[in-house]
Amino acid sequence: MRTLIVGIGALGGLIAARLRAAGSPVWLAARNAESAAKLKASGLRVTGVGGAVSIEAVEVAPADEYLTGSRFDLIVLATKAHDAIEVASKLSGLLEPGGTLLPIQNGGVPRCSGTDSGNACWEVCLILARP
Repeated sequence: MRTLIVGIGALGGLIAARLRAAGSPVWLAARNAESAAKLKASGLRVTGVGGAVSIEAVEVAPADEYLTGSRFDLIVLATKAHDAIEVASKLSGLLEPGGTLLPIQNGGVPRCSGTDSGNACWEVCLILARP
């Protein structure tokens, strides 16, 4: 299964590191070329429940580079909630038929929906649910 992780922070980094350590092919989408280069040079190191894991970040590129022909069975959208709104609609075209776009956000959703644009966070769910 080809998996793309969009957003390599706490949640995205943890999922990417654990999947790669288990032998699954994982591609990483960074915010920009500078972030991708830093991640590629340093790799990912995760500590905590389940023990420490270090992996090379071989398949890492700016998110926009994946928009030209790449296809994935699973896309994990692990950005901040306000960034997810912008990027979610772009990602649906990267899914293989029958693929899954899984949004995971660490906090900020109630605050986002209550203060930014009314139902902004619900809009992300609606975009993800479209066939």
